[in-house]
Amino acid sequence: RMLASVGKGEAKLWNGYTKKCVRTVPCGFGLCCAFAPGDRHLIIGTKEGKIEMIDLSSGDQIGVFEAHEGAVWSIDVTPDGSGMASGSADGQVKFFEFEIANKNLSIVHTRTIKMADDVLCVRYSRGRGKAKRLIAVAVLDATVKVFHEDSLKFFLSLYGHKLPVMSMDISDDGSLLATGSADRTVKLWGLDFGDCHRSIQAHTDSVMGLKFLPGTHLFFTASKDKTIKMWDADRFEKVLTLEGHEAEIWGLAVSPDGAFLLTGSHDRSLRIWERSEDMVFVEEEKEKELERMFDSELERDDKVAKEASNMENEESGVAGRRGVESALAGEQLIEALELVIKYGIEARLAEKARRKAVKDGKSVPTSQDQDPFLLGMAPDDRFLSELVRKRGLEVELCARCTILLLKIHQNTMAAGPAGMLRTLEDLRMHLRTRVEEARDVVGVNIA
Repeated sequence: RMLASVGKGEAKLWNGYTKKCVRTVPCGFGLCCAFAPGDRHLIIGTKEGKIEMIDLSSGDQIGVFEAHEGAVWSIDVTPDGSGMASGSADGQVKFFEFEIANKNLSIVHTRTIKMADDVLCVRYSRGRGKAKRLIAVAVLDATVKVFHEDSLKFFLSLYGHKLPVMSMDISDDGSLLATGSADRTVKLWGLDFGDCHRSIQAHTDSVMGLKFLPGTHLFFTASKDKTIKMWDADRFEKVLTLEGHEAEIWGLAVSPDGAFLLTGSHDRSLRIWERSEDMVFVEEEKEKELERMFDSELERDDKVAKEASNMENEESGVAGRRGVESALAGEQLIEALELVIKYGIEARLAEKARRKAVKDGKSVPTSQDQDPFLLGMAPDDRFLSELVRKRGLEVELCARCTILLLKIHQNTMAAGPAGMLRTLEDLRMHLRTRVEEARDVVGVNIA
């Protein structure tokens, strides 16, 4: 269980069981790497356009080959282990065969495909046999070209991505090609006729890595949005999401037996994700995803609300959305309105009984104990005072409630006590001020 990673000026070999670095080898600016057949040599594609061969047992560099004139972005070894292909920024796909020279593994250039633009990724098909083997080439013009590997004759052109394809892979049965693009989507293609089965909005940033799980139609994607996701290519749905990296993910690899997943990130870490025996339920994963989205939206809304409240005295502010604070304010208004409905009728009946008793010369009935939530005020005054107290983000809600109440209870309020009229006057002044401030903010760009 040997792992390898490459970077600027060095390559590292890791023990997959102990998670420790067993060897560091100097090399060029490594952009991609692959194990040669037999797992005794490491092939590295560099930014300088060279292909370097490293002996894993000794750590020596046994060969440097001037393969391309531009950066080598991708390397893929043939399924039978007889050779390899490399794709470069010079717009060429070159094919090599392995040979033994001076008791060391070497490569010999055999054929070349010249493309119209930079080559970003190359992948061999598997499970079709050598005569039907295909090679897919992702080009900078956002298309994928498919060729017959034996004759290099053009077979298919796959187009549909808006931005270049950064990574792709072919299922082991050779029937599906999955492409991950900088446009944040994953597209699934049939390799019989080149039809697009489905386009999936997979991530919130560029898809930098994509690999099928061996022997299945399940595949993993890694993105600059710091997440790894597992997908079902038959049902076109997400299975689960893996989080842990603190920065963009640049590389993704799956073990040949599918037991673990390896990712490399800009946070300078490699993470190994091992397969567990726990069952994964898609519906539960969807619920967890919705909960995370809801929590993040609430946090964002609270942040916007706090920024808006801090800028209350400024000429302009950020646009606010419904958050926890505004929801609580609405609940307080509803609570006050419920008190009005509950005790308003009782108060009117008591006032009617008092007036009748005074008219008939009888003793005035004692009033019942008032609810403490009314704060010693009449029910109508309690609700109006709650409206007056609201400031800032609730101005629209207060204005709507006030207009509705005035339309319904205009006659009652006009004939009400002097205290209610004073409350209405205070409410009018407050609402006018707050509405004018809100009107001045609308349409102002404070960026």
